[in-house]
Amino acid sequence: MQMRTALSARIAIAAAFFCSVLVQGQPSTDFFIEPVAGAPRNLGDNGPATSALLWSPRGVSVDAAGNLYIADTGDARIRKVTPGGIITTIAGTVPGYSGDNGPATQAELSAPSRAITAPNGDIYIADTLNQRIRRITPNGTITTIAGTGQYGFAGDNQDARGAQFSNPRDIAFDRNGTILVMDTNNQRLRRFTPGGAISTIAGSGVFGSYGETLPAIQAQFASPWGVAADASGNIYIADTSNSRIRKIATDGTITTVAGTNESGFSGDGGPGVFARLDHPTAVAVDSAGNLYIADTMNHRIRKMDTRGVITTIAGGTASGFSGDNGPATAARLNMPESIAIDNAENLYIADTGNNRIRKISPQGIITTVAGSDTAGVTNGAAINAVLFQPSGLAFDSSGNVYIADTLNHRIRRVSRDGMITTVAGTGSPGYSGNNGFATLAQLNSPDGISFDSAGNLYIADTGNNVIRKVAGGIISTVAGTGVAGNAGDFGPATSATLYNPNGVVPGPNGVLYIADSGNNRIRVVDAAGNINPYAGDPTGLPGATGDGGPARLAAFDYPRGLAIDSQNNLYVADYFNNRIRRIAADTQVITTYAGTGAGSYTGDAGQATQATLHLPAGITFDRDGNLYIADLLNNVIRAVGRNGIIVTIAGTGQPGDEGTNGPAKAALLNSPRDIAVDAEGNVYFSDQDNNRVRRLVAESTAIKTIVNAASLVAGWVAPGEAISIFGTRLGPVNGVAGSPVNGAFDTTVGGTRVLFDGVPAPVLYAGVNQVNAIVPYSVAGKSTVQMQVESEGRQASAFTLAVRSAAPGLFTLSGAGTGQAAAVNQNGTINGPANPIAAGSIISLYATGEGQTNPPGVTGQLVTNLNALPRPLQDVSVQIQGIPARILYAGSAPFAAGLMQINIVVPTNVLLGDNVPVELVVGTFAAQPGVRIAVR
Repeated sequence: MQMRTALSARIAIAAAFFCSVLVQGQPSTDFFIEPVAGAPRNLGDNGPATSALLWSPRGVSVDAAGNLYIADTGDARIRKVTPGGIITTIAGTVPGYSGDNGPATQAELSAPSRAITAPNGDIYIADTLNQRIRRITPNGTITTIAGTGQYGFAGDNQDARGAQFSNPRDIAFDRNGTILVMDTNNQRLRRFTPGGAISTIAGSGVFGSYGETLPAIQAQFASPWGVAADASGNIYIADTSNSRIRKIATDGTITTVAGTNESGFSGDGGPGVFARLDHPTAVAVDSAGNLYIADTMNHRIRKMDTRGVITTIAGGTASGFSGDNGPATAARLNMPESIAIDNAENLYIADTGNNRIRKISPQGIITTVAGSDTAGVTNGAAINAVLFQPSGLAFDSSGNVYIADTLNHRIRRVSRDGMITTVAGTGSPGYSGNNGFATLAQLNSPDGISFDSAGNLYIADTGNNVIRKVAGGIISTVAGTGVAGNAGDFGPATSATLYNPNGVVPGPNGVLYIADSGNNRIRVVDAAGNINPYAGDPTGLPGATGDGGPARLAAFDYPRGLAIDSQNNLYVADYFNNRIRRIAADTQVITTYAGTGAGSYTGDAGQATQATLHLPAGITFDRDGNLYIADLLNNVIRAVGRNGIIVTIAGTGQPGDEGTNGPAKAALLNSPRDIAVDAEGNVYFSDQDNNRVRRLVAESTAIKTIVNAASLVAGWVAPGEAISIFGTRLGPVNGVAGSPVNGAFDTTVGGTRVLFDGVPAPVLYAGVNQVNAIVPYSVAGKSTVQMQVESEGRQASAFTLAVRSAAPGLFTLSGAGTGQAAAVNQNGTINGPANPIAAGSIISLYATGEGQTNPPGVTGQLVTNLNALPRPLQDVSVQIQGIPARILYAGSAPFAAGLMQINIVVPTNVLLGDNVPVELVVGTFAAQPGVRIAVR
């Protein structure tokens, strides 16, 4: 007894471990999916085009008969408007890739950006995110004529069907009828004929602005979007991120014809080469040789005549929607991304941010020819509301969920009773209302949202290039000027320029992190209101470098979602790099946390760093430290546990809108964009392309497996054994540890009880996916027992367990059941390589599952009488390295019934080392193998 009592002060080490075999670092994977907000959209096919719904239309063209073709990008469709104004879908269903060699109306497209018609009636489609060019024949059959579907660059001078593209944004015909493809992310213009070879005719593949007066093949571009050709054989390129228009002459040389390479607005009435543009995305040429430019971020259409003089013919610097049936110069546009001219010299505009197609007559009058308002229900039941491309999600302290209703240009709140209201935005895109009521302010395509600890709401007002704050219902701007740019570091954040910020999250000490997506940077606003660089190339160039080094030297490619863990480390959804990256709070070193960089769907049940993601957009943490990912193009929700293992918790990988009120892993999602977790552990996500917000709730209380709490071995139980029960909805989301009441552990913890043949068991810990308990001694003598878990009125189905007289398991320091034993040396230190035990000395091991004792164990009772400690009825033996060890004591530890302490003398003839095996046997039952101690 002397050794036993001498160790009593050290039992706290084993006791703390005994109660801390908690969640094993992995989130639940079993959820039901439920609706939260959003009703189906009626697209309006077969009716008037002016009553139809469009979604981010990015391409527009007109055929010789006057039919209008719309790349309805967000709806993943090509739509046709007849001269009589009736709209139909001619290709596409839901986002994806399928349907070749069948009807185009049954095929799947992915973010198509342009459709053009050939004289023979063929329609060619830039199927952008499928990395393909596809053709629809006059009989309605669709096929792929260029591209393998793999993102990359390959295939020049070979059959175009074997080529690789990187987001082909635009297509056009040259004067010879050859197809031109703007291979945007490859920084190249390519050319091919159907069934023929593809080649590059402009661009070296390097992101830059080099090449004036040189052969176009040597030029550098910066994410070029648009292409057009004139009747003389000249080709015009919208060199978007260089904010200029470039021309390839018939001799193959390239020059700039509009723009200064500096974003902004200036120059109307003067030479186009001296004018400033802001990220132009499209060009068109009329029969007289006049050049038209979609000056996207200036919200204008500009015209450069044959003399080279540039003027604005529609829109103004401020975005918005107004002016129909009046002069186009007095109208408001919102990020126009495509233009086309018909035979009658009407100019068609894809007014992308307004979800409309507009027309300017030769007389300069503007009208809407397709698209309508979609705001839908402002107040009422959330599941009946019309959302339009919802993105950001956040919870306030009362549990209300807030939605960035992006293309409705609002922030909306769904209260806990399921009612929806608008808290910011009028529904009309624009930038107004600062220092007034948020509900009277204009937003422009808001994206990420978050709350700080004081309850202030922060909005990434993406289309306005600002971050805004709502406090007490009053809105203000905290970062950005409203003009796109990349300037202002180390000064006031309100004087700095941002470019399409997508994410915002408050950090410690009053700082605010911003995903400055278009600038490929993370920036931080300090408590004094100054903005500083935090991560990413200050020049704004995209890339995928920097892991293992300082985040400020790393490169991103359109960072979107942001999240902060409990240690204040910042996580970034590096969207086009298909990775989640982590920036350490203390060192600012950046590493990859999930994803390999390849855009695909692999790796479930393995390490997240070896898995592949495809455009991860939104991320968040739950209170257990599990990271949830909205894996957008894979159409799934995934989770990474604290052990680094990644799993899918919702979605099959196929796009669609099915499975509500069923198992989440069998449901179909459509471009999940953002994600949030409430206080009860329910996972909310914006199902963007389904225009819904949906919720994942854990399945009904269910037991999956029961293991020995020390060994993690399943299969049977013994009287007095400490066990861990794993399942779903077993207890509270925020785990609760049990505590003694009147000398024994309570049988109800956090609303959870565990019953063995109806007898309540002491509960040591209760959490949503795991409960730790002690098997009642009343099971002694039984061959089987029925175990149930009750949690807050829910009851799991009974689980049948085999009963043994003993089921020993040794505790280990890792909690994994193998490796270094949880053992205490004779001098009171915890055994391990840094504190080995000397051969011939005494060491104490800790175990559970020894079975019934003498005197009989009392279920859950604290063991306090050191003069009458219970000992197992069955013989106990220990071997060290196969050599029997002398046992000085084997019986209950002075903590609680069910924890056994074994004091042994380490044999003097063992081979010394850090991994000396230990074997425990109680009666005829052995503890788990693989447990070791350090002996020197």
